Amino acid sequence: IWDVVEDKDGNLYVAGGEGKVWKVAPDGKAAVVYAGQESQVFCLALAPDNAILAGTGPNGQIVRIAPDGTHKVLC
Repeated sequence: IWDVVEDKDGNLYVAGGEGKVWKVAPDGKAAVVYAGQESQVFCLALAPDNAILAGTGPNGQIVRIAPDGTHKVLC
């Protein structure tokens, strides 16, 4: 685990190896919400619209993960 952030709904997002971000709901159920091509997700931040911003490596992408689970590489 590299980082953890909580959204406005009480979900925890966990960044880690294999380029994945996990969502852990308040009831404890966990699911992968992002699995990218980068080998690591190092950091997470909560955006004002409740989206998650994920910083990846080794190439340094920033990925936006929307509350509905869709994702987009921002840069």
